[in-house]
Amino acid sequence: MKESILKIIKDFYKEKGYMPSIRFIQNKLNYKSVNYVYRMMNKLCEEGYLIHYKDKKKWVVADISDSYIKVKVLNEDDYLLIRQNKKNYIVYKIKNNNFINRNILKDDYLIVERTQKLDNNTLGLFIYNNSYHIMNYNYKEGFYILDDGVNKEYLCKLKIIGKVIGLQRKKVL
Repeated sequence: MKESILKIIKDFYKEKGYMPSIRFIQNKLNYKSVNYVYRMMNKLCEEGYLIHYKDKKKWVVADISDSYIKVKVLNEDDYLLIRQNKKNYIVYKIKNNNFINRNILKDDYLIVERTQKLDNNTLGLFIYNNSYHIMNYNYKEGFYILDDGVNKEYLCKLKIIGKVIGLQRKKVL
């Protein structure tokens, strides 16, 4: 239902240039109460699609121009919505609190752009020992130095999957 509410809001906004009322959305979807619409709009705020200025009693669409795609999470049976463009993305769910100093928490979703080259001191997704790892990347004197915030590992071989370009704190789907 959130998706249909968001579609109504975006279509109305594109046509009129301002947000529809909650009552308009309620009537458009044939709901008996505005409370459900209000709850769904609050969820859309939590997920980053809408902004609610409570002091002004105003709702704003966070990003009207971009479309979103559903991406499978690598290490979960889950999906995440991310903005669609021509780049190839991967989503990875964090399983520990090793990167709390970078404000990355357990159960956050990291959005990774596929690339084979990383700059030093870049957070990336790698495969070694037949499993995925999110670590800080440095290359020095023939060794890859991977730092997960707790341990440093010096490796001769690993596979670079991509660099972390974004984070989603709350699950969307």
